[in-house]
Amino acid sequence: MNNRHEKSRLTDRGKVTRRSKMSFLLRRIGITDNLITGVVAKDMDNVLALFRTFNDGTHGHAGRFTITELSAIRTRVEAAIAFVHEIVTTPHV
Repeated sequence: MNNRHEKSRLTDRGKVTRRSKMSFLLRRIGITDNLITGVVAKDMDNVLALFRTFNDGTHGHAGRFTITELSAIRTRVEAAIAFVHEIVTTPHV
């Protein structure tokens, strides 16, 4: 692996990127398609953005989300966590 490619797998702080970790976990269970890896990475980016939205909307004297919206956010985040859990706990191929 060349130095430039290796650095793109690290954050500014020198930690392995979320995308690289997810790619590793997918390869570990036999999924090597870059398109799938990209979709999973975008999904994780979406969930992280949802956490930021949730955080912004629930702080302050009156949160801006309704109970229905909070429930939908919770369902989405729980599904994403379950998906990652499934990838991590699936036996190696």
